Amino acid sequence: MKNYHTERELLLSYQAQHHYFSTRMNHFELTGPNIGELLPASMIVQDVGLNYNLFMNKVGCDYLGKDSDALREMGPEYFLRFFPLEEMLNLKRNLVAFGQQNDFSLSHSFFQRVRADFNADYNWYLTSSRLTPETISSAATLIHVSVPLSGIDGLSLAMRNVLGMEAQYAKDFQKFSSLTRREKELIVLMVNGKSSLEIAYLLHRSIHTINSHRKNIFKKLSFSSLAQLTRFAICYHLVEF
Repeated sequence: MKNYHTERELLLSYQAQHHYFSTRMNHFELTGPNIGELLPASMIVQDVGLNYNLFMNKVGCDYLGKDSDALREMGPEYFLRFFPLEEMLNLKRNLVAFGQQNDFSLSHSFFQRVRADFNADYNWYLTSSRLTPETISSAATLIHVSVPLSGIDGLSLAMRNVLGMEAQYAKDFQKFSSLTRREKELIVLMVNGKSSLEIAYLLHRSIHTINSHRKNIFKKLSFSSLAQLTRFAICYHLVEF
């Protein structure tokens, strides 16, 4: 499981994931509702100028205890009910300034506090925002993805599975198809932590033969680390974690 050593690493991780799916939304390969229901995180589409929510997925609605239509009908009251007022005023200024850059390639990430209702405690969330081309006012329409800081490592893995793996699958399918049955068998053993000596014993081959196979696998896949091989194996369901 990924351990983030700096705040920057954490922000970059979610910016990358958000960039992947929102780019495809912008190119109409995915729509807000269908990708939103796949995400293990809250997703909100918001008109910043009108302080108006256009859409929220099920994860976000379940946390706030209201459906997307009800949240949309709340209008600006939504922000007063679920967020600290002083933080929202500052955040709105930052988001408006971000939207005015009119750069769809940028992401804006920030930490914020959210509560489920008036009497509930605030919880910290990490949110990443991007512009969407569809606007209904002079201000920007943004897509926000928010994840709670508690348990964020597990959510990060789930987000990668939902968002990142399908792109990697298409990219590396030719490599996967080129692997022999024996090479796939070796990959499973390698990813599960077996040494060359252990693999040689299990497969009744010499350690020299196993080391040659290992080198050939990394060369064929153009990988330089076991971490890359592990991601590949998970992507193609050779192993599951």
